[in-house]
Amino acid sequence: MLACKYCKAPLGWATRYCPFCGEQQTVVGVSAQPPSPVAEPLPLPPQAGPADPIERPRDEDPAQRMPTFAAATGPVAEPEFVEPVDEETDALFWDAPAPRAAARRRWLWPVLFGLGLLGLGGWYQYPNLEFRPMVPIPAGSFSMGCQPGEKRKCDYWEKPAHRVRVAAFELGRQEVTFDEWDTCVAERGCGQKPDDAGWGRGKRPVINVSWDDAQQYVTWLSHKTGKAYRLPTEAEWEYVARAGTVTAFSTGNCISTSQANYNDNVAYPGCGAKTGVSLGKSQPVGSYRANPWGLRDLQGNVWEWVQDCWHASYTSAPADGSSWRNACSDGRRRVLRGGSWYDDAQNQRSANRSRAFSTDRAASVGFRVARSLAR
Repeated sequence: MLACKYCKAPLGWATRYCPFCGEQQTVVGVSAQPPSPVAEPLPLPPQAGPADPIERPRDEDPAQRMPTFAAATGPVAEPEFVEPVDEETDALFWDAPAPRAAARRRWLWPVLFGLGLLGLGGWYQYPNLEFRPMVPIPAGSFSMGCQPGEKRKCDYWEKPAHRVRVAAFELGRQEVTFDEWDTCVAERGCGQKPDDAGWGRGKRPVINVSWDDAQQYVTWLSHKTGKAYRLPTEAEWEYVARAGTVTAFSTGNCISTSQANYNDNVAYPGCGAKTGVSLGKSQPVGSYRANPWGLRDLQGNVWEWVQDCWHASYTSAPADGSSWRNACSDGRRRVLRGGSWYDDAQNQRSANRSRAFSTDRAASVGFRVARSLAR
């Protein structure tokens, strides 16, 4: 601090005349240049108190609260304090240059995360809708019905064998699961929550669903995805089940319990003795090897509803693979295909057919979905 050499009154820098005594001043004992603005640091900010509501740890290092300044050769800048870092709660912001930047980052991450959830919400809430494994099926023709040379005598409703042309379409790789059905129920697209028979839900095929229930599901699924889902026609189902084969099963003239889930307590002609293996319930979808076209569980596990109504024979059946829904033997009954865990080997044959009322539900019955391709 400078003072007048006559009256000792305090003076400011570059004061040439004392404002008290009027004497001209001569500076003695100091440099001719003004002192560096960093020669005397600003005082530390006050600790928490009645006027400072921010709580800080008592063992805080005061050096963390030291102000930073502009270069010594320039004018003094307003102090900018560095926010102390709490290693437990602020680990993501340890390099924040200032409290405001750290605060921006603190709210930015939750916002970005929330936007991400909105963008992926369809996937989290409907995990199997857009990502449902649908298998493209090529167009082609095949002989539908009981084939000559099958070792077991065919039922009359499997005759006559006839040539059918099928357009390209898509079919679910596996049966609709409880997970998928329960999503439909939660969205109020499906009216009833079926019993799982005590076997568990999740990835097991949905059971105890009627043909009418299945129609609710495909209607809801089409609405949710914007794509036209439906049940496969009977001709489409057998076309894929055969997968280019003309034998009783897609596995050949015989089938085993290592290839499908069925009841092997009855021997199939020409395939050796019965093994007695029967799991007595459905298995999670995809538990067995796929057929030659990459689809699973078309034989065994659960019966599958198709679109057609029941006809007692193939006389006058359509040859274009479309759903046969006119001149029904009984308009209340719909066709079931594929056999189930409850049935013996003969019911797993590609040509085998069964029927039930459209309102019937059973622990051996489920379904899979199909989708037409745009033409």
